Amino acid sequence: MAKVSRSRGPFARYPDGYCERAAGVIVNGHVITISTAHFARQKLTDPGGSAENRRQAFVCLKTLIDAQIERRVIAKPLNVAGLDGRGTWCMAVGDTTGSGPSFNLEDFIGSEIVQILLEDRVKDHGDWPKGLQDRLERCLANAVRCGMRRSVRLSYTNPVAMGIECSALAGEMLGRAEFVAYARRRLAGWREFTERAGTFEEFNSSCYGGVTLPHIAYLAEWARDKDIRAQALSMERLYFDHVCDFLHGPTGELSMPQSRAYSDRLAGTQLHDYLSHVLVDRGLGTEARAAGLGPPPARRRLGRQYYCHATNRQIRRLFRRFRRPRETRVFCEWIGRDHVGPLQQVPPPSKGPHTRRRELVNWRAEEFCIGSVNEIDCWQDRRALGGFIRTPAGSVMVAWKPVIAVPGRDEDEQDHRWPTLMYFNLCCGQDRGTVLAGVSPVPIDGPWLCGSHWRQKVSGTVPGVSVDFGFDIAGLGRGVRPPPLETGRTWRLNVGRCTVSLLFMGGHLGATEAVPEVARTRNGWRISLLRQEHFELDWARPPEVGLAFVLDLSPRGKAPALLDAAWRLSGTVLSCAATVGRRRLSLRYDPPGIKRLTRQARFFDVRES
Repeated sequence: MAKVSRSRGPFARYPDGYCERAAGVIVNGHVITISTAHFARQKLTDPGGSAENRRQAFVCLKTLIDAQIERRVIAKPLNVAGLDGRGTWCMAVGDTTGSGPSFNLEDFIGSEIVQILLEDRVKDHGDWPKGLQDRLERCLANAVRCGMRRSVRLSYTNPVAMGIECSALAGEMLGRAEFVAYARRRLAGWREFTERAGTFEEFNSSCYGGVTLPHIAYLAEWARDKDIRAQALSMERLYFDHVCDFLHGPTGELSMPQSRAYSDRLAGTQLHDYLSHVLVDRGLGTEARAAGLGPPPARRRLGRQYYCHATNRQIRRLFRRFRRPRETRVFCEWIGRDHVGPLQQVPPPSKGPHTRRRELVNWRAEEFCIGSVNEIDCWQDRRALGGFIRTPAGSVMVAWKPVIAVPGRDEDEQDHRWPTLMYFNLCCGQDRGTVLAGVSPVPIDGPWLCGSHWRQKVSGTVPGVSVDFGFDIAGLGRGVRPPPLETGRTWRLNVGRCTVSLLFMGGHLGATEAVPEVARTRNGWRISLLRQEHFELDWARPPEVGLAFVLDLSPRGKAPALLDAAWRLSGTVLSCAATVGRRRLSLRYDPPGIKRLTRQARFFDVRES
């Protein structure tokens, strides 16, 4: 693995030439990311793997050992100063990378190593370099111990699942009873927390089920402990039921916003962020069919693409759970512990102090589905707003996608990447197929960025920031050009048997007024509502930002009139309203500050005229 110059930006270069820019650490001149061990597992466990693949995998694994990653994992994720939520990042290793600090290396690396050792022992190739397996076992044991020390909050579903998988299977493989006992306790607590909450909690995304499910499925497949296996099977059923509930039958798509809003995840029309992890065709004659939809278009080979091999037995077990979803509105809200108090202790849901409220709405009609998310603590880059539309040629996706670019020429500027993303805050309210939404700034309290769940300390200026707030429309044929915005800033597009309506109320970023425009992209079309390039973000005096719009999906010929729109931004408080058909929708959002985190930040009202 090649050494990396910090001035060029941190990335990992793998033996086959693939480069990755991802969260990780730089140790002994090597970049170790969450995918380093994953790359090795892909090469080692590939059913058709060659001797060259195995050689490349051993190079990656040796790099992990040479970097002494087992002694350099992150040990302390967050310093909490009192109960006001102010925290600063603390890293055991001082170098972070382009995506910000990752405190889950021990979970990611441990999960991959335990799968490598388990599966390769079954196959018994006998070609391991001398001493490498023993050193990997020591690395695995240290990763488990680090995870036990951190004991992340139960609502942090992905690391919790990986930690349980790693500790349980490593304990059985290495003969460490204390690891197995810890996994049993953690799994029982996590299961109880999930069942009590009635849904799945994730502090920075509501859509981690697809990332978590493979680890639970792997644990259910390999664990020898009967109690752990039974609990893992129970959690697997809960997760897959959750997935099935949000599949939109007519389009075969996951109802928005269950597809996470990463830019690289919106690169096509098949956005099954959950199902791509579990709808599998491994080329073994197993063709999974779900609810009569035929072979799922987003199926993946888990052994190549994600975290674990799925056996035919796993596939059959999972697909027995698949059923036709309810084509109705889904509304969920739940309370979760925030970053106040010990991270490893999560109280039962309540409406007491230091709680958070999240609302998820999906409206599913026969021809389309549309969804939105609201929560007091929000990270807009992971929050999806949009929907899927069925057409004769396939599904068309309409998704809100803010594009925010922050330069990364040195570490100081990279430190501003996450807070810059979180400074621009999307809030919305949804009634049936209509969403009233706006963008507002997050409060700055002295050196603190307040309204996000990170409550991060910021200072200085960030030059060269670019933002583009708007919608991506993917799946339209190349010969289809969306019309320009009409008089009154109302825009409509007929797609299949559905009409997409957009009412743009107005907006600005500093002195720059929003000027909507429609442009061609690689995967479809983009409607930019507010765009500004290469401006300087001064954290002592950040620019005022405001934006308001209405998005509506309706059956063709039944699109409502959009009238009487008005919006106002006062400081960080955004207010907007519009008449949609016979309904008057109004929204007010007052971002929470550091010491008023629990107040009701969003007020959304719908009245029939």
